[in-house]
Amino acid sequence: MKLNELRDNPGARKGRMRVGRGIGSGKGKTAGRGQKGQTSRSGVSIFGFEGGQMPLHMRLPKRGFNNIFAKDYAEVNIGAIQKAIDAGKLDAKGMFIADTVLAKHDETYMPKEVADALKKQGHWKDDYGKKK
Repeated sequence: MKLNELRDNPGARKGRMRVGRGIGSGKGKTAGRGQKGQTSRSGVSIFGFEGGQMPLHMRLPKRGFNNIFAKDYAEVNIGAIQKAIDAGKLDAKGMFIADTVLAKHDETYMPKEVADALKKQGHWKDDYGKKK
């Protein structure tokens, strides 16, 4: 067998239907779009339109807002920090800065990335959600 002899199995690739090419093709004349109406025309865009009924996204109440000044905190557990210190991944005497925590990143102890600041959490839980 040579590279130029490689072929797909018969029927593995189906060609696209060419529409509007005569009644004998099965998709002639209206090309599967039906008769008249908005969706039979080109450039139709009626996503969310419900035939004149008030659309769902307009029936639901507006709620909340996005604070553009909000800080993005990465939550770090105090127990996880202690566990990292005990394992020798963090230096307890050095300055505790977000960059140093993330530089010694380990998925079991610390978050992967931080945007603005770290937030300390109180209780340490193991994988099963039980307090140690």
